[in-house]
Amino acid sequence: MTFGNVCYLGGFRIANREAQPQGFTLLELMIVVVILGLLSALVWPSFMRYTTRARQANALKYVGSLSRAQQYYFLEHAHFASSLAELGFNHLDAAPDYGYAVKLADNGTTVVVAAPASDELKGYAGLVYTTTDNGGNAVISTVVCEGSRTAIATPTLLAVGSQLKIADCAQL
Repeated sequence: MTFGNVCYLGGFRIANREAQPQGFTLLELMIVVVILGLLSALVWPSFMRYTTRARQANALKYVGSLSRAQQYYFLEHAHFASSLAELGFNHLDAAPDYGYAVKLADNGTTVVVAAPASDELKGYAGLVYTTTDNGGNAVISTVVCEGSRTAIATPTLLAVGSQLKIADCAQL
């Protein structure tokens, strides 16, 4: 026996004659895809800026650590280390975003360099140098400099009269 769209046999419902629509229509799915695309287009740039800043902060941390290691090395050996291995950083546990190196200068200073692996990152350098105070005691100082996206900072210690000036350095 049939009543409307439902068929009954012995008092039990057998089946609908018309199938009920199930799932989503193509239009509904396309609207969801467009909304997700718009949201990701708005969020992606800020996410990339955040990750870039995080990688740069990590490089800055390593430059600071290597500069402090140079200070300690100088206190123990009366000269600066000429390599990362000499400082005890054979296997620097750092991400491959930067290459790290130690450069000795002729004027008794040393520069720890973090050279970026990509153009989106800034380079950093830590200048470590010694001076003497009024009592003739040695003073070890460090300055960390930030480069631009196109150039690594190359700080240089200059004597201007009785003052010291650091050239080519955007100090942090």
